[in-house]
Amino acid sequence: AGAVPRGEPQDGDYVFLSIVTQVPFWADHRQALKDVGELLGVKTELTGPLDFDTAAQARQLDELIARKPAGLMIFPGDANALADGINRAADAGIPVAMIIGDVPQSKRVTHLGISNKDAGRAGGEMLAGAIGGKGKVLLGTFPSPATLERVEGYKAVFAEKYPGIEVVDTVNDKADPSFAPTAYAQALQAHPDVVGIGGTDGDSGKGAAVAVTEAGLVGKVKIVAMDRNDDMLPYIKDGTIHGSIGQKSYVEAFLAVHEALESRGFRHY
Repeated sequence: AGAVPRGEPQDGDYVFLSIVTQVPFWADHRQALKDVGELLGVKTELTGPLDFDTAAQARQLDELIARKPAGLMIFPGDANALADGINRAADAGIPVAMIIGDVPQSKRVTHLGISNKDAGRAGGEMLAGAIGGKGKVLLGTFPSPATLERVEGYKAVFAEKYPGIEVVDTVNDKADPSFAPTAYAQALQAHPDVVGIGGTDGDSGKGAAVAVTEAGLVGKVKIVAMDRNDDMLPYIKDGTIHGSIGQKSYVEAFLAVHEALESRGFRHY
C-alpha cells in the first residue's frame, strides 16, 4: 500500500472549494482530506464562503487559480458562475473534480457524487411511507443546483406514484443552522395542516426537528432529512426525524484527490 508515482513527485496543495462551510455537513469531507493527505503525502485544504455567497465563491476560485494548486475539488453554489473559472483552471493545468454538484459543460475532469434527483426520489418514497401516501407536505432546500435537483426528485415521485400528496410550500432554509428552525416554524404556522417535511440539505433535518418540537407536533408531522449531520442524530434516535437519505461524503473527497493525482500522471495503489 502507499503511493507509487509516475515521474517526478508533485508539489502544491489539493484544495476543496465549497460553500456554506460553517455547517457541520462538511465534517466527513474534512476528515477525508486529512486522511488522504497523510496517506499520499500531499497537502489538502477545505475552504469557501461561510454562507451561501455564490459571488464570493466565484471570486475565491479566481484567487485559487492564481495560487496554482496541484488540484481543485469544488462543490458549486452556482454552476453558471463557476463554469468559466473551472475552464480557466483546466487551461492552467489544474485538474478540477466536482463534488456532489456538477458543472458538466465545463472542463472538469470528473464528478463524484450521488444522483441528486434519485436522492430526492428516495426521500419522497420514505416520506410517503411515513404519512400513508397522502397529505400536505413541505420541502426544505436552499438554492444550490444539487439540492434543487433533490426537490425535483421529491416532486417527481409524488406526481408519478402518490397523487394524494400535495407540496404546499418549498422552504429556503439557507442551509443555515441558526436560520433553518425559524424558516420551518414560519412555514408550519402558514400551513397548519401539514403532515410531513422532506429536507434536501444537511441542515434541514435539525431545523425541521426543532420547529416541529417547539410547535408540539412531534409524531404528527413526519420528517425525512438528508445526510447524517451529528446535530440531527439525536432527533433520529428519539423519533422526531423519521429517517434520512445519506451519501458517501467521506469517499467523495477521498477519491477526488486520487482522481486529481491520476489526471496529473500519478497512480496510487
